[in-house]
Formats: sequence, C-alpha cells, structure tokens
Amino acid sequence: MNFIGAWSLPGGLTPLTAGILGALITTYMTFLPCFFFIFAGAPFIEAMGGNKRLQAALTGVTAAVVGVVLNLAVWFGYKVILPNGQGFDFFALISAAISLLLLQKYHFPLQYMVPLGAVAGIVWQLFIL
Repeated sequence: MNFIGAWSLPGGLTPLTAGILGALITTYMTFLPCFFFIFAGAPFIEAMGGNKRLQAALTGVTAAVVGVVLNLAVWFGYKVILPNGQGFDFFALISAAISLLLLQKYHFPLQYMVPLGAVAGIVWQLFIL
C-alpha cells in the first residue's frame, strides 16, 4: 500500500523509485521491531526455562498460536479456493495441490515455492486467461 502512496506523491524522485523506497521503508519498519523483540527477549525466556509455571504458560500460549494459525489457514484457503463463496478457482486449487505434492513428496526447497508460484500466476494471467 505504501508503494502506491509513494508512487502517487513521489516528491523529487521518479514514481518507481519513490514507490520502491516507500515499500522498502514500510517493510523495514514493520519487521525490524519484531526481530528486535525476538532477539532481545529470547535469552530471558531461555534463562527461565527451568521454571515449571512459566513453561506451562508458554505451552498454553504456543497452543493458542497454533490454533490462530490454523484458523487463518482455513479462512485464507476458503477465500482463495472459493473467492466469491460459490464457484471454484481451479487454478488456485491445482496450484495448492501441486505445491503440496512438491513440498511433501519431492521435498522441493520452500524458498523456491513463492517465486515459482508468482511466475505460474503471471503466466496464467497473461497467457492462459
């Protein structure tokens, strides 16, 4: 979204340069605090590893996080495969099945799946539809 905002008001830069800088700054400022809290807090959590009460609380939090992630996966899967709540998006369904096969059976490296999916989507939109 900030790419579009920076593109619309580029100041003294070209719209593409402003858009890329806006997207990079947004990404940086979004993820940097998360990593800071993880790296700053991890040693304290490790030091408290022997505390049974704390371990029980962390186990409960872990279970809740797994539940939230599962809920989001089901919700996003439904919205992607049934975009309007009616007809199937067969490209999304076939892409998901192929991705699952590549990851589970052939142990395809995960870092190549997103670019591969992006290329497949671009090819689908440009040449197939």
